[in-house]
Amino acid sequence: MKLDKNFMIKFKLSSIFICFIVISLSYSQRISAQNSNLRGTVKDVEGAPLIGVNVVQKGTTNGTVTNVDGNFSIDVPANTVLVFTYIGFSSKEELRNGRNFMEVTLSEDHHVLEEVVVTALGLKRAERSLGYAVSQIESDAINTNKTVNVQSALMGKVAGLDIGEAATGIGGSKRTVIRGISSISTSGDSSPLWVVDGIPISSGSFGRSSDAMGGIDYGDGVSGLNPDDIESISVLKGNAAAALYGSRASNGVIIVTTKSGTTARKGYSIDISSTTSLSTINDLTDWQYEYGQGRDGVRPTSQQEALVTGVSTWGEKLDGKPTVQFDGIERPYSAQKNNMKNFYSNALLTSNTLAISRNMENTNFRLSFGHTDSKDFVETGKFIKRNVSVNAGTQIDWFSVDLSSMYIYEGAKNRQYVGGNVRNANYTLTLIPSNINVLDMKPGYHPDGTELIFTDGAVTNPYFVIDRVYEEDSKNRLMNSITLKAEPFKDFYLQGRLLQDYYFFRRMNYQPEGMNWQPFGGELRELWQEFQEMNYEFTTGYRTTANQLSFNAMLGGNIMHRLARSNSDSGTPFVIPGIYTLNNTLTKTPSMGKVESQTNSLFGMAEFGYNNYLYLTLTGRNDWFSTLPIDNNNLFYPSASLSFVFTDAFKLPENIISYGKLRSSFARVSGGAEPYSLDLEYGLDSKNYNGQVLQKINSSEIPNKKLRPLISSEYEIGLESRLFNGLLYFDVAYYNKQVRDDIVSVTVSNTTGYSEAIMNTGNINNYGVEAMVEVKPINNRKFVWTSTAVFAKNYNKVIGLGGDIKSIQIGRAKNDGVFINIDEGQPYGVIKGSVYKRDEKGNIIFDKSGYPIVGDGSTILGVGYHDVIAGWTNKFDFGNVSLSFLLDGKFGGKIYSQTNRWAYTAGKHKNTLNGRENGIIGVGVKEDGSVNDTRIDPVNISSYYSRLASIAEEFVFDASYIKFREIALTYYLPGKILQKTPLTRASVSLTGRNLFYLMNKLDNISPESHVSSSNVQGLENSGYPEARTFGVNLNITF
Repeated sequence: MKLDKNFMIKFKLSSIFICFIVISLSYSQRISAQNSNLRGTVKDVEGAPLIGVNVVQKGTTNGTVTNVDGNFSIDVPANTVLVFTYIGFSSKEELRNGRNFMEVTLSEDHHVLEEVVVTALGLKRAERSLGYAVSQIESDAINTNKTVNVQSALMGKVAGLDIGEAATGIGGSKRTVIRGISSISTSGDSSPLWVVDGIPISSGSFGRSSDAMGGIDYGDGVSGLNPDDIESISVLKGNAAAALYGSRASNGVIIVTTKSGTTARKGYSIDISSTTSLSTINDLTDWQYEYGQGRDGVRPTSQQEALVTGVSTWGEKLDGKPTVQFDGIERPYSAQKNNMKNFYSNALLTSNTLAISRNMENTNFRLSFGHTDSKDFVETGKFIKRNVSVNAGTQIDWFSVDLSSMYIYEGAKNRQYVGGNVRNANYTLTLIPSNINVLDMKPGYHPDGTELIFTDGAVTNPYFVIDRVYEEDSKNRLMNSITLKAEPFKDFYLQGRLLQDYYFFRRMNYQPEGMNWQPFGGELRELWQEFQEMNYEFTTGYRTTANQLSFNAMLGGNIMHRLARSNSDSGTPFVIPGIYTLNNTLTKTPSMGKVESQTNSLFGMAEFGYNNYLYLTLTGRNDWFSTLPIDNNNLFYPSASLSFVFTDAFKLPENIISYGKLRSSFARVSGGAEPYSLDLEYGLDSKNYNGQVLQKINSSEIPNKKLRPLISSEYEIGLESRLFNGLLYFDVAYYNKQVRDDIVSVTVSNTTGYSEAIMNTGNINNYGVEAMVEVKPINNRKFVWTSTAVFAKNYNKVIGLGGDIKSIQIGRAKNDGVFINIDEGQPYGVIKGSVYKRDEKGNIIFDKSGYPIVGDGSTILGVGYHDVIAGWTNKFDFGNVSLSFLLDGKFGGKIYSQTNRWAYTAGKHKNTLNGRENGIIGVGVKEDGSVNDTRIDPVNISSYYSRLASIAEEFVFDASYIKFREIALTYYLPGKILQKTPLTRASVSLTGRNLFYLMNKLDNISPESHVSSSNVQGLENSGYPEARTFGVNLNITF
């Protein structure tokens, strides 16, 4: 009950926020009786309608935006002045002068180009003044082709942003990295800081496997966001861009701004968005279907032989003759090519959002409700999401209040095990012999609940996995903020913000008794986590101009307090079959934890401008960490950036170059340690004495009271330019980032009584180039073609690990001697394993029996990370129709495929056809240097391929790819039709995602099928199959 009360306290806090909104709206609603309706249209100089032009009554917040035909409607006084603004065009003021209809023409102004972007701490700044790289993605690029996790919608659209799609199913976590891995920490996460409406949120995983040993992916802290609520996403890439966020920004910052009522037309506005999509399995497997179940070239002749033979597909040629199988039934000895499609079902997703907005003279609000239901690809799996969001603001003279409150519920059932073996259904599908139909394994268990086995080995009936092994989890989350701002006189403000991120997460899973590999056992695991982060922030700012000079300054402070509680219990075996509760287990193991930390900060910014083309921005921040020693717990880190708009400083031909900016920056940020890295941790032991629970030292790491903050330093230079009357725009940057004194857990001798020690040992360097190029080959009033390409090349190197440490293992393959390591002098995350033994000429050496000899077992076989990332978006606008598509690719990374390794052992891989009839002679030399001429007989061919399967080099592949990622065809209802309806905007989109690969160098698997979204990349093991999605998206506004 205590947990329920805690949640209700948070929920009541959110309710208070909503009540405050209603009171504010009632207090400040002021409707002038003198207002009357004005309609109009806005066009460019060629007469083409402009969509999304801001139309605002001067001196107020009363405004609207133009629709797809450039039309607008607004209630204003008869003699008011309207201000029309649009990015890339000169703003314009028009006096109504009693008119009921107004036609306005805006002119392009590449010279001004006052694009505004959201930067650190929510500050909106002119893009021209920024001395660092910021990429902003607007809502259409996010919610037209919707994804369950909004991170997926960013793939291929931002230079230097690497989004990883792990093979973990619907609702799984994603891997987001900006400008390469910049931390040697073995905790497995280099994610940027996510900030939603000014609220720093916990974006990490709620649980996942860190390598191929196996586990369930419970999603991350970003998956709950509703794409329909998002107005824009800003990616702050470098240290200078993110420095004001301090220690948490060492991996970059992603700022999410949600929609509010400020852009809605006067009065009420209702937006409805409805999406229905269907995802189908994209089966990339291409196994051999010439030979069936058996051993040594012979098929099984009895049920017992079939069970003992199990997953071995080293039998006879398939001939269709009746052959006994695992259940004693004779079936045709024929190829079964559709096991993947027969086992996995289609996943239907429906997502609906209703938003109600109101924009009044001094008050606005937006209230939205989101509802998402998705079936998983296994019949028993599903994922749901519920969203409620409120944004509101009111201004009373020089005082304003802004409130934001968001509630998110996520629930999942039967998320599937990824990696490992016995609980992984896809592992079984990989190994099923070519003549066995997976449908014949239904229902997966006998009437008494025990598994219907098809092998005596550690391979589980896949229907037992999805019907009898059970999992469920849920997340309740609240994100709240209140901002109080006072502007007592011009160009000066005082602001205070209270920011809250709270969630309660619960999960439970059990494996029942009756599984073949653990027939009398069964086990159950339960866990709950409660987390809250509170930020108390105060800022004050002042800006002024004098002649050609401008000055903008901000000072502030922040207190960040974080508290996390958890409790986990596990029990085994079940005492009474069929009752799956913790109380019904014989041996129970409890664990509980509490983690608390605080960071106090002071920060400031000063921007100096000259003649609107030269800007110098200086920032500084000092953080004090509760997780570091009191005498060494703080660090000051500065930043400086310079922006020079040279096209405004010099007279250049505008028809050739209308905008050009040089920028440069240097910044330093820091980072603290995890809580309780200075002292031992204590916990409860599973053992007891005389009925009393014993305590124990929980720490597996040697604490370090001399830890100091890590330091991340980066410099960046860049060039932006718009050429040939807007035909071409490009942005290119070079960056160099070095992290030193990273806080790392390193392996120590077992004789110490610990497994690891915490030390300041890590030094890592990332440098590279980024580029974004936008071309408009066709740009007229009837047809616009916009082509945008992004590209990033990152060089990564581990400079040092400290002392005598040369290598740190961070992950491993399942049952194979393949590891992911951090090695000094190498890029982060090298794949290490065995190779063929070769002579000095590179020839493979074979032993006297004709088998290849296994060479060194710790050779570097590649790097799990791609060093080149690219994306190419094309958009075609013609009339009321818009067509867009995205291709993206990654290059340079390698992957170790255990799926193909298992297929070699089992005889499923097509390569294993070689030698079945006449034997095989391996290409290479004998140990004496002579040419290998020893033939492996067909009866021993399975042993030959088992030897190959023990050599990791054989299964490390180039994971580079090019993919047709998404496509969308949108039709906007014409304004002439809309005028006859209560609608102000309506569109329907046909969408497709993950359509096909234009380049894929791997056999049987996707190059994106990594088993984990952690820092451990380059391992694949029977992951969730890839899905192709088609959908319909309807958007209407009243």
